Amino acid sequence: EDENGNQITWLEKFKIDTISRIKNIMVYYEKGKKAGITLTEEQEEMINQQIEGLEENAANSGKSVNEYVKQVYGENCGVATLRSYLERVLIVNTYFNQMMIDERPSDEDVEAFFNENKEKYMSCSFALIETPYDTTSEETKAQSLEKIKGYMSRISSVDDMKTILPEASKDFIDQYISMGYFEDEDSAVSAITESMENTERKTNIETYYGKEIGDWLFSADTPIGSVNYYLSEDNGAAAIILKTGEAQLDEEEVYSVRHILIIPDKADSGDSADNSSDTQQTETEYTEEEWNTAKAKADEILAEYNNGEKTEKSFALLAEEYSEDTESTSKGSSGLYGGAYEGVTLGRMVSEFEGWATDKARKAGDVDIVKSEYGYHIMYFIFDGPSWKYNAQTDLMTENQQAERCLIR
Repeated sequence: EDENGNQITWLEKFKIDTISRIKNIMVYYEKGKKAGITLTEEQEEMINQQIEGLEENAANSGKSVNEYVKQVYGENCGVATLRSYLERVLIVNTYFNQMMIDERPSDEDVEAFFNENKEKYMSCSFALIETPYDTTSEETKAQSLEKIKGYMSRISSVDDMKTILPEASKDFIDQYISMGYFEDEDSAVSAITESMENTERKTNIETYYGKEIGDWLFSADTPIGSVNYYLSEDNGAAAIILKTGEAQLDEEEVYSVRHILIIPDKADSGDSADNSSDTQQTETEYTEEEWNTAKAKADEILAEYNNGEKTEKSFALLAEEYSEDTESTSKGSSGLYGGAYEGVTLGRMVSEFEGWATDKARKAGDVDIVKSEYGYHIMYFIFDGPSWKYNAQTDLMTENQQAERCLIR
């Protein structure tokens, strides 16, 4: 259905969505240009490489590049149009990244949004197995449902589910083996058993299994150990669901920071700056002079920040200019901007980086220099707290962004 409730074809929907996307890109491209945003050298090189790849594919298929582009992207698209589109998309992405910084909601706004949508951030634990649901006729449906209810009557714990799995999911297990996913029944059962238990937010449960199952699973009136089922006629499958925990907020700690990485200059080190704050990178030995030179450069950048507007956006712009962790900027391919790492779970970054970010004395806007084995990190603190609070902040920002985009239509 379209926004007015009229029945439309998928082709019509694709056209509507495409036109809406082009409108958004054109409008925000103009906004980005007015804001002074231009492509970086790395972004221009990225576009050139994509076009060169198309030229190579065109030559291999015996077509001109414009003929090939029209074949891949449609009759209304040639190389010049595609290049123009890619340039605009990258500028729009940078514009939106900057806009999201400017419009980061206050703690009060996030708290109000969370209180209005609290149920959305609750998670509940459950276990699940799938069994066939034969939709050939009303008779086969009834027979399948009788089997499903028979399995359910034998389940009151996860161990019961594990015992029943080889029998209840036999048809699916045989399919997986025939398709080459598993060598035999034992390996299939073992893999399925390992992924049997899950914890999901209510919105995800409703997406997969419908509102009725979501309400049942998350209700305080549904005791742990209760069993229910969901029928999918399209997939010819039934999900048997066991409630294994009460609904609760996700309290896992996450943090958000920006950083500018300065790596000591060692011409023969051969190390890449990308993802250099990640714990998996190999340590490089630097001389004291190399460390001192890097520290002096970090001090200069920090002084530039302190002599400027001292805002998150001004820090992000400095990260775009100076950071040698290019994957956390628009120079990389990750989609990140301004040295940002947001919603980071514990254990992903080196201890010095993470220790600074999770210091409970930290306040929004705190800036400092932290040394790790990879170099000096000029740090900007944004957030440290439970996942539910981070998710509420992110959802509110997304909602505000969508509202902004809707003004174009």
